[in-house]
Amino acid sequence: GILKLGQFEILGKSTSVSYLGGDYFDYFVLNDRFAVVLIGDVTGHGVPAALLMAMAKSAVKIRSAEEATNVIATLEKLNAHLFETIKRKRLMTMIYSTLDTQNSRITLGNAGHCYPYFFTAMDDRIKQIESPAFPLGARKKGRFGEVSLTLCAGDALIFYTDGLVESVRSNGLPV
Repeated sequence: GILKLGQFEILGKSTSVSYLGGDYFDYFVLNDRFAVVLIGDVTGHGVPAALLMAMAKSAVKIRSAEEATNVIATLEKLNAHLFETIKRKRLMTMIYSTLDTQNSRITLGNAGHCYPYFFTAMDDRIKQIESPAFPLGARKKGRFGEVSLTLCAGDALIFYTDGLVESVRSNGLPV
């Protein structure tokens, strides 16, 4: 469904190739001012990836309540939890972002995830938002990218997983 928060609309669609997988997309309201939007992808497929994704989803809800709007602190705590739990057997990429509806700003914390696209209505341009970083669980002390953007009417931020990049049409051509 669509989450309407002030002048903002957040919506998403997730289509999985298989019944079980490690892709993760979520959005939820923190309070009257802030919402969280995140996307992630666990390495691998099947039950192990799905279980790690479910664990990460629970941890995100807990960490979001603790850290609220500090995206880097949230990613650092998630990283520490995953590093100790999975011992680098699997990794998880993630973009954890907070939308500030009062200031029309979104702050993105990137943990090795595909760079999102940002469409600016004023310029009628689309650009990739680069923020190099390590995936969650890769190192004891992670390094994560942080970018803040001001949003104007008509702007759009597009998150996706590597499933989109790897997708092919029935004729064998990339999507």
